[in-house]
Amino acid sequence: MEKELRATDIAADTGNSPATAAALAGWHRLLDEVAGALASTEAAGGRDEPARLRSKLEEILAGSSTALTACAGFRAVYMLGWGTYERGSAGPFAGPPDIDFAAAIARFRADRYRQAEKAGEDTCFLSEGEVAGWLADAGILAPIEVRGVEIEIDADPPYEPRHWPECPSCGEGRGEDRMGQVDHRRNASAWFRQCTRCGHGWDRREEAYRASDPMIPDDGRDIPGSCVPYAIAQACGLPIDLAIDECRRHGWRQARGVDDAAGISAALALGAEVTNGVLEELGLSRRRGVTLGAFLTAARPDRRYIVKVKGHWLAVVCGENRDAGGTRRSAPVLDAWEIRPAAAACSPAEAQGASARR
Repeated sequence: MEKELRATDIAADTGNSPATAAALAGWHRLLDEVAGALASTEAAGGRDEPARLRSKLEEILAGSSTALTACAGFRAVYMLGWGTYERGSAGPFAGPPDIDFAAAIARFRADRYRQAEKAGEDTCFLSEGEVAGWLADAGILAPIEVRGVEIEIDADPPYEPRHWPECPSCGEGRGEDRMGQVDHRRNASAWFRQCTRCGHGWDRREEAYRASDPMIPDDGRDIPGSCVPYAIAQACGLPIDLAIDECRRHGWRQARGVDDAAGISAALALGAEVTNGVLEELGLSRRRGVTLGAFLTAARPDRRYIVKVKGHWLAVVCGENRDAGGTRRSAPVLDAWEIRPAAAACSPAEAQGASARR
């Protein structure tokens, strides 16, 4: 049996780094133990079998860069590059983290000079491209197999924070806080919770769109088709929600509106007294035509009215035009009613202010 190989002996024989030599020495000791075990039994098939097996294992070991890398502590990855105008590169390679490349290149140059001298050559051309192969052959670096892998994250099912409220509809999803439409006139933005599973919306609320400015309360003027409940609410001095609920009982629907008779019935149901013949009382002639401007001029500053123009209602309260639709003063007035709510009489200040505006 051969004597035990030491790391220094292997380093001297092969030119490997001490780390690589230590790994090789470990492998050689392992091979000696395998050969010894085989030699101790006749089941190997002959006296020469252990030697041949050892030779074969050494051959496998010499070409196994993966084994060397794992055992020699090759913890750094290197990409070699060279050239100023025409760049060249090689790699990647694994190796110890403390390689002295200047010393390795000096060894490479000396080795090439020695080969050129031995061959009797007059010149010796040194190429950076040959250095990578020489470093691998010398055991200083070990080539690494590179594999490209395409990865894609599949976010299905999506992330659902458990601290979000549970959906009251399906009971499975969670309510994400979402922003809806923004009313810039009122500085208001609509917010609501929307289920991550079924899309159900709840917890609807409004917040100031610009935090530095106050939010104007919703008086109903921006609701599509709300001119009738809005006019009733303004003339009667009632909250818009109350007027909308009563108009809905009389057939009002958003964006569709309601007819005059249903609107008058809703005002009566809210406790208001409604009087016809307002145009004649104010001395305005239907036959010659009455414009909104003429009505505003003739309206009494201590009264409340609902005025009808084509396809639209508006309120005139104590001489103030409270129109949500921006009706022109030249628009023809088709009808008007005086509204006497139970507890919404015009104050002296309101009447005086209306007179000053007119």
